[in-house]
Amino acid sequence: MVAGAWIGLAVKTDGAAFASGAITDALIRAKAEAVAGIKYEEGWILMAAATTKLFIDIFISIWAFLLAYVWCAYVECAPGEKVSIK
Repeated sequence: MVAGAWIGLAVKTDGAAFASGAITDALIRAKAEAVAGIKYEEGWILMAAATTKLFIDIFISIWAFLLAYVWCAYVECAPGEKVSIK
């Protein structure tokens, strides 16, 4: 699951992060079964990658909105303009 979280952090686009998570999930499960005979449940690494990626997207969008508001309200105001919060 740690590998999936790192993939979610490192890969920029959503589709590529999900695909990388699925490939890593398959490779790690196959190696664990072949070497140690351990059979892990499918999808946990993919789920960790997808969840991490989606939370990062939400985090970035919240900060982008806040920074855009601050920029429009305080930095790029034309003289006499004021943004009001209702």
